[in-house]
Amino acid sequence: MKLLEITPEQTLRTASTGVKVSMVARGEAEIYAHPTAGTKLWDSAAPQALLHAAGGRLTDMRGDPLVYTGPEVANDRGLLATARGVDHDALVERLRPLTDEWFPAS
Repeated sequence: MKLLEITPEQTLRTASTGVKVSMVARGEAEIYAHPTAGTKLWDSAAPQALLHAAGGRLTDMRGDPLVYTGPEVANDRGLLATARGVDHDALVERLRPLTDEWFPAS
């Protein structure tokens, strides 16, 4: 966040992707960024449904939708969750210089 000149009001540390995305859905956090590969579709499917129902968004770090069909099971371009009222697209654009480096277009 320092690279983006974003000063978090509070940094929360907790386990599992599901717990973190649920915190965003409940309004306990505004943003959850997982800027590396490593999570799987089963880590994000149910949390994404909860977040969507709460008015939030979950995409990969480049802002592309997660794809739950096909043979791939990994979220290879990280995860970005935002709460209702957070401008997800603006955050994706602000992250673009970093995500272009971390996750080159294939």
